Amino acid sequence: MRFCLPPLSINGLGNQFFCWAKAFIASQELGATLLHPAWSRNPRGYRHLFGTPPLDWEAYRLLTKALPVFEFNQEDYQTAGGGDYGKAVQAFAKAKGLDERRAYVLITPGMWGGYAAIRHAQHFVLAQLYAAKNTSRHLYSLSKQLHAGHLTVA
Repeated sequence: MRFCLPPLSINGLGNQFFCWAKAFIASQELGATLLHPAWSRNPRGYRHLFGTPPLDWEAYRLLTKALPVFEFNQEDYQTAGGGDYGKAVQAFAKAKGLDERRAYVLITPGMWGGYAAIRHAQHFVLAQLYAAKNTSRHLYSLSKQLHAGHLTVA
């Protein structure tokens, strides 16, 4: 019962995805279960786009009350040498003895580290965005409006 979770937040999509990408990397490095952002309280309706449960926020709060919680923050990242987020998470986990724990929640907040820190999660992020409700339909509609041979910036 090891979980990696972005912090409970009602931030915008980019901020949420940044933390989710970090949680994805951490879950891969630590062999933990990745949890999606708690979209249920976000006023922008992300829960409907990503098909998540209406009570995820409450479930995550219970989970963080029931299990030990560790937060991998900017200071921990810098202490581990910065750079590759996965390697930094591994160093943090070793220092905290997470490999010896059967259960915990690792929270991955913040946009620190920039895009370089989450570059290995690029395909995960794209997969999540493409899986959002009606994305393919909207992209198809937009692509029909573009002119072949013209430069498109988006």
